[in-house]
Amino acid sequence: MLFVVSNLSILILAAMMHATHQDRPYKSLEAVNEGNNKFAFDFYQALKNESGNIICSPISADIVLALAYHGAVGATAEEMAKVLHLPASKNVLLEGHKDLVTRLQDSALKLATRFFIEKQFHLKPDYKSDANSYFLTDVELKNFREEPESARTEINVWVEEKTNNKITDLLPGGSVDSGTRLVLVNAIHFKANWENKFDKANTKMEPFHITPTETVNVPMMNLRDEKFPYRFSDKLNAKICELPYKRNKFSMILIVPEKLDGLSEVESKLGQVNLMEE
Repeated sequence: MLFVVSNLSILILAAMMHATHQDRPYKSLEAVNEGNNKFAFDFYQALKNESGNIICSPISADIVLALAYHGAVGATAEEMAKVLHLPASKNVLLEGHKDLVTRLQDSALKLATRFFIEKQFHLKPDYKSDANSYFLTDVELKNFREEPESARTEINVWVEEKTNNKITDLLPGGSVDSGTRLVLVNAIHFKANWENKFDKANTKMEPFHITPTETVNVPMMNLRDEKFPYRFSDKLNAKICELPYKRNKFSMILIVPEKLDGLSEVESKLGQVNLMEE
C-alpha cells in the first residue's frame, strides 16, 4: 500500500486508552476523557487562525488548569469548570486525572508538572497532597521576590531537562519579576518509533497543496506494502488514517480533507465527531 498525504491535513497524537464497555471501574477516567476531548477541540478552535503550522498539547493545558481549578472557589471555579468541561464531582475530577496521568506515563511519553512558588508562601497541606497524589505534581520553592531572574533560569532548565532539551527558554526575559508568586508548568516530551517504519530511501520531493491554487514541493515520506486502519468520515468529509507507534499504545491520526479547500470545513466539525469511533 502507498500512503501519501498531499494536501492540508490535521495530525492528532492519540493515546489508545479510551474506555470500553468492559471498563466500568473507570467511570472517572471516562468523564475526564470526555471533558478533555471537548476542551481539546475548543483549544484548537482558538489556535487555528494562527499563522504557520500549529503543534499544541491540550492535555498539558488541561492538567495545569484542572489543578488550578481544584484550588479555586466561587465564580472563578464555576467559569473554569465550564471552559474545561470538567465533571461536577471533585472526586471524579481527582480520580479521573490520577488515572489519566498514570496511564499516560510511558517510556515514549514523559509528562511532568511542577509548582514553582514564592518561598515565603506555602500551599495548604491538603491541596499540596492532592496535587502530588492525583496529578503527580511536585512543589518547588523559588525566591521570586529577591532573585526573579535566577528563578526564571532555573525553571527554564527544569523544562529543558524534562523535554530532552527540545524546549529552551520557555520563560523569556522579563516574564518573571519580583511580583511573581506562582508559576505552574507542565512539560511533555514524546519520542517513539513507528510500528511500521518509513524507509528514508523512499522519501522524495512531492507536491504539497497549501491551497487549491498554491502548491510547494516538499520531502514526502512513502510507505508501501503495509496496511493501516483507514476510514472515510461522511461527517467530516475527510479521510482518516491511523499510524500506530511501537506497542500500539499511541497512534498518530491523520485527517485529510476530501477537497483541496476543505480544511476549514473539517476544523469547524472536529468537535462534533468521536475520532475513535468514526
